[in-house]
Amino acid sequence: MRTSLSPRSAQLSKLSTILAVDAYFTKRKFIDPICEKTDLNIVGRLREDANLRYLYNGRQTGSKGRPKQYAGKINVKRIDKRRVTQEYEDDDVRIHAAVVNSVGLKRNVKLCYVEFLNTTGEVNTTKMFFSTDIIMTGLAILCAYRARFQMEFNF
Repeated sequence: MRTSLSPRSAQLSKLSTILAVDAYFTKRKFIDPICEKTDLNIVGRLREDANLRYLYNGRQTGSKGRPKQYAGKINVKRIDKRRVTQEYEDDDVRIHAAVVNSVGLKRNVKLCYVEFLNTTGEVNTTKMFFSTDIIMTGLAILCAYRARFQMEFNF
């Protein structure tokens, strides 16, 4: 997948350092060149079958061999709320976030797991978003992605 953003990255960086993309563009062939050749951070939606792993933050054993990096696969249908932190909640959404490893992208990303609530406060649907900037908050990730979606109505 070729991208023509690299030559224009200096002009784009003056407008924003965030490039918001849809789930179709959540591919290593698209994300790697942008992250390596530009100053842009990518915000996007993850597919429902995304292959993600929790990062291991525990004490290393000190024995021979490679240190443990991952603490297991993430069940995207049922995320372990003990391993992700709730960052934001209002009447419409509940946002959980954590730095995780994306197997498909071969990099650590900031996961934003959003539970969309109905009028009674029960979870209606869930969506997963990500950012290549692991310092970004979950609310900022959701706002950047929503801004992308609003731009589509202009076209």
